[in-house]
Amino acid sequence: MRSGSLTFVVGGAASGKSEFAEKIVAKFGRRILYLATAGASRSTRTAEWRGKIDRHQTRRPADWETFVLNGGSIRSDVFHKRLDGILLDSLTLWVSNRVRIRTAEDMQDDLASLIGELRRGPVVVVSDEVGMGLIPMSKISRRFIEHLGLANAWMSRTADAMYVILSGQAIRIK
Repeated sequence: MRSGSLTFVVGGAASGKSEFAEKIVAKFGRRILYLATAGASRSTRTAEWRGKIDRHQTRRPADWETFVLNGGSIRSDVFHKRLDGILLDSLTLWVSNRVRIRTAEDMQDDLASLIGELRRGPVVVVSDEVGMGLIPMSKISRRFIEHLGLANAWMSRTADAMYVILSGQAIRIK
């Protein structure tokens, strides 16, 4: 992959998106920056959540650098050394962390800015496909679906390559 290329991996919950994306980014080299969008803060420290984080960490090579990006912008000091690739996992939680404070239009501007910052090397972005299910009853859930749907659509237009993970199988879209 060329420097600055963008690969978008989208699919349902527990479909194998992260594992597929990790395999892609591992081919870029050993100096990988893993941008996690969910940490194990006090408010999210359940055994189930901690187990999910542990499974993700166990799969990744120990020499990948991890930075937790909780809905904000990335600090420029994260790029203090040469990187072979960047993995953002996941856009879903990045949007979720911002949905109460940003409009859909602002969110798209924020996303364009974030991806612009990341395109210092090949980038892989993971997200959940949420637009194929039922329409949620709560207003905040509908707002989240709208925000993430628009973010995913922007990513699909912007990406150089896109894969949909369906029941554990990767389908190349572009």
